[in-house]
Amino acid sequence: MSYGGLPSWPPLLLRMDEPEIGTLTHVRIDELSDCRIILRIYDGKTGYLGYLVFDDNEFCLRVYDLLKRHVGKPVKDIGDIEIE
Repeated sequence: MSYGGLPSWPPLLLRMDEPEIGTLTHVRIDELSDCRIILRIYDGKTGYLGYLVFDDNEFCLRVYDLLKRHVGKPVKDIGDIEIE
């Protein structure tokens, strides 16, 4: 996964101050034209907000669908999934 030649995984994360341990808790796309998936991830007592950006809308939707199916699962497990 990349955008503009830079890797998109792992996502850039920003602290939100809501607890949960290493778990993906929310995934959304605000505008498909941006090719950006917004994530909420919690690790211990720190919450993070991050995003993934893509050059390809179709691939963005495939990743979004995959991530929606994995909400509530550890980020480590999600990172090990191969996307074709």
